[in-house]
Amino acid sequence: MSTIVKFNNKVLRLNNKTVGWTVPIPPPVLYHVTTNGVNGTVVATPNTGYNGDTITLSNTPDEGYEFDSYSLTGATLYDTNKFDINNSDVNVVGNFIEFVPEPVYINPDRIVPGTYSNYAVWYKSQLTNAGGTYNSTYKFVSDNWTTGLNNFYGEFWTSNGDLASLEFAYKSNNYEFNLSSILTETQFNNLDYFIVYAINASHGTEKIPSDIKLQLLS
Repeated sequence: MSTIVKFNNKVLRLNNKTVGWTVPIPPPVLYHVTTNGVNGTVVATPNTGYNGDTITLSNTPDEGYEFDSYSLTGATLYDTNKFDINNSDVNVVGNFIEFVPEPVYINPDRIVPGTYSNYAVWYKSQLTNAGGTYNSTYKFVSDNWTTGLNNFYGEFWTSNGDLASLEFAYKSNNYEFNLSSILTETQFNNLDYFIVYAINASHGTEKIPSDIKLQLLS
């Protein structure tokens, strides 16, 4: 006795035997990840994958730039730097922005009052603690400077009490200076503090602004 089986509209006659066949399964699709970045590079690890695979992103900004964000086409980012393949190729763009460091300000240790004038004092340790060095550049800044009135000069004193230099004659707000142009390196190494006085040629009532500070530029 034979058994009749239909497959794809064709008749197979089985003489009491089992006949098997395999339905072909399409191979999985390999998807690709492309990366782009301006002012920096982006790396996808791995840069290919199958549906459901997890891809991890990393980045390296160019000098003077910092990473801002990723923009993805074909997938959804999670955990700040990962995404899963979802039946699609993926394009990743790294967004980098120019690095603008927060300004570093150094307030005076104290401002000493006076009848006609006053002075502010900074210690070298304040400069070095803020990252300043012998070759650093500084700038005096204030939001309450009166142009033409708050002129000043400075005295630099070493740790043994010797006057190393007089500087800043009749300078004013936003005046920039570099210690290496004022002191020798030996004097800088021995520097204890420096004083900035308000001064006026007519000896009027000149005051260092109460919000005066140094900005470390480099």
